[in-house]
Amino acid sequence: MSSRSVFGDWRWTIGCFFSRVARMWRPPVQQNSRFLDLPLDITYAIIDQLPLSSKILLSQTCRALWYQMPERCFSALRQSTAEQRLETFTDLGNLLPDQYLCVTCNALHRIDYDDFPANEDKEILKSDRPCSFLEFWNNTHYTPFCAYAFHHVQLATKYTHMNTSHQYYRERLLQKYETTRSDYGSLALKLIAEPRIILNRYILMIACIYSAGSKPYSFESVSKIPMRFCPHSDFGPLANSVEYPFGAAVQQAFHSLKDERGVQPKLFSCDRCPTDISILVKEDEAYIVCWSDLGTGKSSQDPCWQSHLWSLRNNCNKGSSFEYNHGSVRELYSSCPT
Repeated sequence: MSSRSVFGDWRWTIGCFFSRVARMWRPPVQQNSRFLDLPLDITYAIIDQLPLSSKILLSQTCRALWYQMPERCFSALRQSTAEQRLETFTDLGNLLPDQYLCVTCNALHRIDYDDFPANEDKEILKSDRPCSFLEFWNNTHYTPFCAYAFHHVQLATKYTHMNTSHQYYRERLLQKYETTRSDYGSLALKLIAEPRIILNRYILMIACIYSAGSKPYSFESVSKIPMRFCPHSDFGPLANSVEYPFGAAVQQAFHSLKDERGVQPKLFSCDRCPTDISILVKEDEAYIVCWSDLGTGKSSQDPCWQSHLWSLRNNCNKGSSFEYNHGSVRELYSSCPT
């Protein structure tokens, strides 16, 4: 596979930092810079110790370094492995406020203020995006739905850490989504999605509230509505038997209505991704609330993020186990009310 297919055209991406247009925006040299007064061989000896992403960012600080750095940056890139180049672009995407790393073409893209998590009221793909994103967290293939791309997680965590840049866009990325369908699969269904950044982690809460619609409210009617709370916790017509742990948990929650001890939430945790779920069944409504840890947003290879992506190798029937303290994601989300 060519470097262009793996990293877009990385030469073009890095070349943008050293174009003539970029040079016009470099600040003039400060005459009192002791670093620039060092002999050139000593300057290079210091620069060569820096990570590649730091070299590129250092080159953008003034015109003198802009002239000195291109060949050293391109030389380092030519000698780097595919993983090292991806790490470089990831670092740049995390540090540059106006750009993010696209996981589809592995290139840096400028942010689009109209690009925020998709739902049934907003299309997932937009024609004016540099490229479509293929990796996203999606709660269901049916409506109502909400979908979060990796760069939504990356930008929301980055702007929370920066605290001063693009805060309006950050608010839109973390905006609460709520919709109600009065007759969805013979029931009324309310969907609520609300992400939060807690301890530099992107925690997503999804709540589904089922109530009576055109047909009576029961386990049988609820189980006819297909819904995905994580790649390993499908619920619906094909996943409502005891063979599916989550479907069995929902069934037990409905049976708890007959328990003389009163209605108690049934707690469930996925063994293959950091996801906690609470199932509360009442006489007239059922509440299924899911809390998912989508990671820090610093790398698309983050095990937390990867564990939430559905694939033929990561689904209800397949997938590696994921170690975390069951219940910790729910507790972390509840520890930060706003």
